[in-house]
Amino acid sequence: MIKKLDWSKDNIVAYEASGVISKQEHEIFFSELAGLIAKYDKLRIFVRLPKIAWPSIDSIPLRFSFSRKFIGKIDRYAVVSNSKILPWVIDVADGIFSLFTQARYRHYCFDDEIMARTWLEAKHT
Repeated sequence: MIKKLDWSKDNIVAYEASGVISKQEHEIFFSELAGLIAKYDKLRIFVRLPKIAWPSIDSIPLRFSFSRKFIGKIDRYAVVSNSKILPWVIDVADGIFSLFTQARYRHYCFDDEIMARTWLEAKHT
């Protein structure tokens, strides 16, 4: 399940995701992101994960295709969760993607959600 949060505005998009995310949900999500990229060029993305989320098997090729096409169009990506492993995953992703793009990836705990939003909305890193 993935749903857009009501505080999304302009090039800052916010979502909450949990459980299995279907191919249809990915198609809607990626279509929306592609439209916003066409309008704003670069996006800042916020994802709240109250429970771990994962793609359905049939949506994995769609995720790779979108990532390959738009990897340079993500400016900042904040993930908010209380997962013990996600901070490590986000740090690795930030290190790897920094080789190919200017995007920054950060993890925040639920108690620090306002900090995640502030970071996304800030003019400077």
